[in-house]
Amino acid sequence: MHIERDFFVSLEPIEALLLKVDYPCIIASGNLDKNPTPTDMKYFQQLANQNVSFRRLVRGAAHSVADNDGPVVVAQYLKALFAE
Repeated sequence: MHIERDFFVSLEPIEALLLKVDYPCIIASGNLDKNPTPTDMKYFQQLANQNVSFRRLVRGAAHSVADNDGPVVVAQYLKALFAE
């Protein structure tokens, strides 16, 4: 897959989008996520409006979680999204 150099220039930064969310939104991430990092997630949490809720970091999870990440990580991620 090829992405043109000007693609990302055309996107709004996440900081701006977090202020525009006009419906309930849940964001979860893992402690192994490199983009955004856990520190970035704390920063985003400070910027977000009242429609955005952040969940605790999921241990062992990276940027995305799939079945091959193992049942423990998948279960913890689903619990962070839907049970908290």
